[in-house]
Amino acid sequence: MYKTSGHLPYYAESMFPKMEMDEHRADRQKIEARIAELEKQLSDHAQKQAGA
Repeated sequence: MYKTSGHLPYYAESMFPKMEMDEHRADRQKIEARIAELEKQLSDHAQKQAGA
C-alpha cells in the first residue's frame, strides 16, 4: 500500500521486516536429509552390483 501511494520512502525505516513463516521447515529438512541418505545408499549399492 505504501509503495503504491508513494509513501514507502517516508515509512520504510520504521517498518518491521517481511515475516517468513514456515512451520514445516524442520520436518522438510529431515525428509530432505533422509532422501539424500537413501540416494547415497542406492548409488553405493548400484556401484557394488556393477563391480561384482
